[in-house]
Amino acid sequence: MKVDDYQGLLSTLTLGTDFKINNKLDLSASLAWNKNITNGDYLLSDDEIDEKNNLNPKISFKYKTPQPESNIYIENNSKYDLQDQEWDKIKINLTRKLDCHSFSFSYEVIENAFAVEFSIF
Repeated sequence: MKVDDYQGLLSTLTLGTDFKINNKLDLSASLAWNKNITNGDYLLSDDEIDEKNNLNPKISFKYKTPQPESNIYIENNSKYDLQDQEWDKIKINLTRKLDCHSFSFSYEVIENAFAVEFSIF
């Protein structure tokens, strides 16, 4: 088997904007299109065809708090499968970021799942 029999193409196009509403509040929005096409013989027989054609809309608000390097984020991060014409992910996230750590609470609408995360950096 020749390695050059396998071909993969990953295309990504992202459009986004940031808008400063006032001294405390910023808005960010983006829409990304991802397309992954593969063809040919795979190097391993267990490999699967992984073709994707997704739209990823994202919108977030950042509220600047009085503490240094501190913000509150509200974010919606989603994924829509264009081939299956269904939502794969709709995630709503609330994050409190401080100088050296953050705490977040998220809800995944499709899976009806909640998550809590604490990070130290």
